[in-house]
Amino acid sequence: MKLHLIVCGGYLMQRMGVRTTMDVDAFYTTSKDVQLLIKQAGALLNINTEAVWLNNAVASVNDWPPQEYCVPLYHFDYLTVDQVTEDYLLGMKLLASRQEDITDAGKIINAKQLRDPVLLYHALEQMGFALSMVAVLEAFSIAYGDQWRATYWVEYAEKILSMRNINW
Repeated sequence: MKLHLIVCGGYLMQRMGVRTTMDVDAFYTTSKDVQLLIKQAGALLNINTEAVWLNNAVASVNDWPPQEYCVPLYHFDYLTVDQVTEDYLLGMKLLASRQEDITDAGKIINAKQLRDPVLLYHALEQMGFALSMVAVLEAFSIAYGDQWRATYWVEYAEKILSMRNINW
């Protein structure tokens, strides 16, 4: 059996040094055999704590990422592991828009030192994400604080509110 994983979520954020995680979110094709192997590996390594250490629940919320937004991580005879790019992960987090995802997005924005919400919005739109500008601005506020938000709105509110191709 061969398995191809595309990792994302908290595992990638941990690799970025942004936060830690207890499990690995990944895209993969599951089967009874794959689930059994995941549980056996978790038991062997004593890492099945509250939940199974490797899961593909992310595939129920997000589409599989296009290959152009994946980079190789590991390659073995029967296992290939890719990861989504940091920019694609940011789009996934903003699309999910749960508070924990917006917080994660803010951490990524800060770590990558992104400064322009409109530029980010359009870049992620080009990747295929249909995002809310509200989510993008909230993530920037988390990244840089309430003072950033106040200053940003004083300088750019009219410009942003007049943009026609922005989803609110």
